[in-house]
Amino acid sequence: MKTAIIYGTKTGTSRKIAKIIASKIEGEAITIPIAKAKNTCLLKYDFIIIGGSIHMGKIQSDVKSFVIRNSKTIKGINFGLYLSCLREDNKDKYLEESFSREVLDASFIADTFGGELNPEEGDLITRNMTKRIIKKWNKKGEKAEINIQRIEEYVNRINNGINKK
Repeated sequence: MKTAIIYGTKTGTSRKIAKIIASKIEGEAITIPIAKAKNTCLLKYDFIIIGGSIHMGKIQSDVKSFVIRNSKTIKGINFGLYLSCLREDNKDKYLEESFSREVLDASFIADTFGGELNPEEGDLITRNMTKRIIKKWNKKGEKAEINIQRIEEYVNRINNGINKK
């Protein structure tokens, strides 16, 4: 199986998740930043995974645009979606606001995997905002982390479902 994992990232978390997924997918898996995915032929892959992160309640516009622009192609192949978001209690809302109902329904799998707070990543505004969130979360005793178990379940479902078709 040949898999492409196309991701958009603002602070590196979605890239980290893409690499974790790639390390666990059976067969050949490559990660492609969204900026380089514009010229990628999606039809040469057996499975496509598209991921991004939620910032200020929204997915990156370039990820959303990529999915809209390629929706006919991806709906004709096997594909999955993922989001990195700090608030897992809003995961369904974030998925529905990030991807159309038609695309979500056509996907083999869609999930969220938590997130990280990386105060050294992103532009100046993002770094400052992240530092404020860390202080706020520390006061509440909250912790942001990637849900590795959920990633493993996601990848297992892909490996078992696609390879058995």
